[in-house]
Amino acid sequence: MQAYTYSRNAASVRRLLPTRARDAHKYDAGRVLSICGSLRFPGAAVLAARGAVAAGAGLVEAAFPQAAYSAIAPQLTEPVLLPLPCNQQGHLAKAALPELLAACQKADAVLLGCGLGQSLDTAYLVPQLVRECPVPLILDADALTLIARDTSVLRTRTAPTILTPHAGEMARLTGAPVGKSAAERLAVAHDFAAAFGVTLVLKGAGTLVAQGTRRAVYRNTTGNPGMATAGCGDLLAGMILAYLGQGLLPRHAAECAVYVHGYWGDRAERRVGMRGVTAARCFAQ
Repeated sequence: MQAYTYSRNAASVRRLLPTRARDAHKYDAGRVLSICGSLRFPGAAVLAARGAVAAGAGLVEAAFPQAAYSAIAPQLTEPVLLPLPCNQQGHLAKAALPELLAACQKADAVLLGCGLGQSLDTAYLVPQLVRECPVPLILDADALTLIARDTSVLRTRTAPTILTPHAGEMARLTGAPVGKSAAERLAVAHDFAAAFGVTLVLKGAGTLVAQGTRRAVYRNTTGNPGMATAGCGDLLAGMILAYLGQGLLPRHAAECAVYVHGYWGDRAERRVGMRGVTAARCFAQ
């Protein structure tokens, strides 16, 4: 049966967001782990972690290569920092796996991939983490490119998995170009989510959120072309991480994050103009 789309408004998104009790402590709002960044792309780690903080995660732990510490640490005041062994390219090294898995065990949700880099070490780490991470996992950016080499690893997951590709990454995952028409994007998102039992966030104008075999696919209505800039995807991934860590269902976490992310982008566009929109300005007050 053919898939179809639906949308949300601010009121319906607000109803999905968890209510925080008056006596809540930080662990009630989710402990999340962001495994992102490299020597060349420290900003991805910063934006993902800051996105998780801005979306209300109670405790954010940011894991990244030791080589990027001086670039990342001064920009992250709220998250707990976990600098780990790296290779000569400034990517996480294979030796980081035990500490990463230990950190995954303590987290309510994990994000993997923003600015991670592609090397023999990360090509080893990513599938290992996909197989062994016991909690909900978001795969973005370089993690998607590395998983595209063997997507069958996604079927080893027992906990929920969210993938957040743009059109180019989606083409690598499927081995075929993604058409620009709404119907083609809908079919690709729905079919991939159904085939692998994942939640798929196909980014772009009218971002889609498909989950498993559900015929109903969410189509987002917020956002603007000014958000087509480096870093906005990292911010979105961190926001999904926060909502997932707060206990939302995977598709609800993705839908809320996509909507609010676009809303923040629209607010930034009104404030500074379309050409002035940046990832950092999206959540700036």
